[in-house]
Amino acid sequence: AVRNGYWIVLDELNLAPSDVLEALNRLLDDNRELFVPELQETIKAHPNFMLFGTQNPPTHYGGRKMLSRAFRNRFIEIQVGEIPEDELSKILCERCEIPLSYASKMVEVMKELRMHRQSSRVFAGKHGFITPRDLFRWAKRYKTFAGEHGFITPQECLAKDGYYLLAERLRDEDEKSVVQEVLEKHFRVKLNIQNLYGQVLSGESSSNISIAGLGSSKSLERIFMTESMKKLYFLVERCFQLREPVLLVGETGGGKTTVCQLLNARLQLKLHILNCHQYTETSDFIGGFRPIRDKFRLNSNYEETIEQLKKLKAFTCYPEDHFISSCIDQASSTIDLLNCMIREYKEGRVCGVDVSKEDLYAFEQLKLNLSALHQKWQSIFEWEDGPLVKAMKDGDLFLVDEISLADDSVLERLNSVLEPERTLSLAEKGGPELEKIVAHPNFFVLATMNPGGDYGKKELSPALRNRFTEIWVPPVIDLDELQGIALERISKFKGPTYQERLLLIVNAMISFWEWFNKLHPGRMLTVRDLISWVTFFDITEESLGPEHALLHGAFLVLLDGLSLGTGISKTDAGVLRERCLSFLLQKLRVDEGNLLYSKLSRMGNYGWGEYGANMDVSHSDDKQHDDLFGIDPFYIKKGFSSCEEGGFEFKAPTTRKNALRVLRAMQLPKPGSPGVGKTSLITALGKYSGHRVVRINLSEQTDMMDLLGSDLPVESDEGMKFSWSDGILLQALKEGCWVLLDELNLAPQSVLEGLNAILDHRAEVFIPELGNTYKCPPSFRIFACQNPSHQGGGRKGLPRSFLNRFTK
Repeated sequence: AVRNGYWIVLDELNLAPSDVLEALNRLLDDNRELFVPELQETIKAHPNFMLFGTQNPPTHYGGRKMLSRAFRNRFIEIQVGEIPEDELSKILCERCEIPLSYASKMVEVMKELRMHRQSSRVFAGKHGFITPRDLFRWAKRYKTFAGEHGFITPQECLAKDGYYLLAERLRDEDEKSVVQEVLEKHFRVKLNIQNLYGQVLSGESSSNISIAGLGSSKSLERIFMTESMKKLYFLVERCFQLREPVLLVGETGGGKTTVCQLLNARLQLKLHILNCHQYTETSDFIGGFRPIRDKFRLNSNYEETIEQLKKLKAFTCYPEDHFISSCIDQASSTIDLLNCMIREYKEGRVCGVDVSKEDLYAFEQLKLNLSALHQKWQSIFEWEDGPLVKAMKDGDLFLVDEISLADDSVLERLNSVLEPERTLSLAEKGGPELEKIVAHPNFFVLATMNPGGDYGKKELSPALRNRFTEIWVPPVIDLDELQGIALERISKFKGPTYQERLLLIVNAMISFWEWFNKLHPGRMLTVRDLISWVTFFDITEESLGPEHALLHGAFLVLLDGLSLGTGISKTDAGVLRERCLSFLLQKLRVDEGNLLYSKLSRMGNYGWGEYGANMDVSHSDDKQHDDLFGIDPFYIKKGFSSCEEGGFEFKAPTTRKNALRVLRAMQLPKPGSPGVGKTSLITALGKYSGHRVVRINLSEQTDMMDLLGSDLPVESDEGMKFSWSDGILLQALKEGCWVLLDELNLAPQSVLEGLNAILDHRAEVFIPELGNTYKCPPSFRIFACQNPSHQGGGRKGLPRSFLNRFTK
């Protein structure tokens, strides 16, 4: 731009560090020249060259810096104020083609909402409820959907979409009612919130979701569409129709990622998922220069091209000696020879051969292919597109999971993708031309995050936030919905004979749920816990009988790890455990005189037998069977390594109880089950059952690269080159070993969140450098050990969204 006299705009100027910007000082003052130290060259600016900078004020926006005075006074500064209201209605009217009367009403709504300060976002000031971007979205929605409801007035249509846009992102019911009142007042309609989603819930609307069509994806078959899920799906799909980027905010385990996968299964597109963590860089989104991985493929391509070339008429008819080698090492001499042949053909010096122009053209094309292959073979690095760029080109869905963990300045790089124009310019790629990508019409961005306030979590900056259509996903607390989910998941009891007993069991679960959450012990039960409980019940019901299975499940999901991450002392936890057990027994309607009662109440001592008979864990030596290993009544399948005996005594009562609790947790097909059984217990279990245990010690400095792998220089015949080497976790995952993460809470939280996809229902990990996704094999397990955070020494509390994925 400096050489040719173009105009250049530096967008988001104050996201760059100011010492980088100071390098431009000489260009901005009267000298107008740019010194490039790498070339030792001074470039004089063309007389037409102009530089513009734009930025948000550094006070309210995340990641923005104050610019130095030396830098600022080289510019002429212009303060861009807000758009005046009368002009705003004109813009809406002309740009979105809606009647002026409606446009001015929308601006009135905006004016009134700005009078209300929002309690949950106090510092956003008057931008709490609504910004001009929301108005444009609203107008666009009205224009798109106005025709679809023939029987309601345009005012109702406007008010309805206003509610979907402005109220659905609020986290507080009172604030929703503020928005509702303002809309009703200005559009003179009555909004009935139940009716807004009536069509969706009764299944009349076009976007009714048939689960039958989702058979393609295995993990989605067991999803029960509750009312809140249908509503959420409807809102997300409405955004998809207009291609507005969506941001789903909600507590962990509310089904945010699942909704994105549902939408994807219904549209039958490809879904790229990127899990953010503290060290996410722009190259993870956009791509970067990666070492060339498959030299072997280049070799075979080269040989094929040579074979094609030898069949061409222009080659076979050439009279002089023209042997060419098919080896890529000698490519440069081969290409010289071919160039010479083409030149002679063009100058007409080849006698007695009739070669048409088409033949010659084909010959030239193959020569170009050869030189391209050779060039690629010589270079060490090549540009590889990241998941975002791939999705933009192919028209896929792109999901940014846990978006708030990444650094603001990384995410702001995506601003241009979130604008209505949806473009991206790849300055990182280099080369003479700046590559610009315009998104495919099907391309759609989704993002999910947990609200701020947990360990290591923050809110997004307002500049980024108002580019998304935000939807608040409330936690599932409706008891009917929970019951529906539980009944859907229990597969064995579909027969009518079991119906009553099944209802008794499920009702016991749900009422326990309600009772426990009202106690507020600092640990809330979520949907993920319920699903674990039901799955455990489903697996063990035959071997244990339903009542035992239910109680063991309660221990597994909740009671074993009561004092973990809740701040309850040990004695309180013991008392609470007793209360929970007696509540469950009472719900199962087990009388005290009953034989079953004496059996079940003895169970309270599993793992907690300081009181009561010490004989509760039977001492019969039943650790080894032919292909199973375990302590009655829990067994696991043996692995492929040889089983070793000795070196660890399982007979000691406390050890035996701990082992029993870990085995109990392993009945679930989840990869994670941390017991506080500590390292040696897990290693011994692995030894006895013939699984290889890979132990990974975590520390403050642990990085995602250590766990998943990176590119390292290796010695080879051709001198130094880079090749990918798997990290220890990825290696274990491919081999299906057990992984033991030791001192879990010493690692930075946001690094751990990068493992979320391995731990939940997806059970997979995506490696951006390779562009590959690896699925976890069934034998792969993750165990985690940690000392309580109050012991200090750099130990942190773990975020709920991470803990929630484990059995504690």
